[in-house]
Amino acid sequence: MSIKTEASNYKPPDPSFPGSITLTFAQKIKGTNETINTAENRKSFRKKLEEAFKGSNGVKGIPGFKSVEVIRIILVLGGNRRKREASKSNKVQAEYIVHIRKNEKETTDAEKLTTALQTTFSLYMKSNKSLTIEIGNEKVQVSGADLQVYDVEENGLCMIPNRTDCDTKSTFCNNTFGGFECVCKPGYKPFLRFKKSCEGIE
Repeated sequence: MSIKTEASNYKPPDPSFPGSITLTFAQKIKGTNETINTAENRKSFRKKLEEAFKGSNGVKGIPGFKSVEVIRIILVLGGNRRKREASKSNKVQAEYIVHIRKNEKETTDAEKLTTALQTTFSLYMKSNKSLTIEIGNEKVQVSGADLQVYDVEENGLCMIPNRTDCDTKSTFCNNTFGGFECVCKPGYKPFLRFKKSCEGIE
């Protein structure tokens, strides 16, 4: 159920898709999720993703690509849970939101978009034979990458803290492909002018 707006000039936003990239490095990285998930590291990852998705070094970019945000970086750790904080890993996962212009035929579903992102980043890596990313004060070489766009129903924008602005009292946040909608809770009905909240039924 969508909540309609009265404003004739309303334009829905361009679609945004949460996903992740798991990078494999040629060397082990020591740290914890707290020490690696810094603003500087997220900025470093974002620059590489943006450079790849825009297209560079003769590699074609993602059709309709606008921008990308990196919202969290975590270590991909294995082994005994007690040892995780002190363990070393050569894999890091960066969770992102990629923004695409509307009406792009090649990015009309999660599978097509995942394929486009994976192919583009793989070609970007081949064009940069010694691709490195700065983590902390150290540059580490990337040896592999696995990208995905999350399933909308299981892990859409509604699941990401502070990414939606539905009124929690009167609405539910409902994931849609490339976005979200605010659906009225029982006992409420849509406002004529507002998309993010509902009014009580008298």
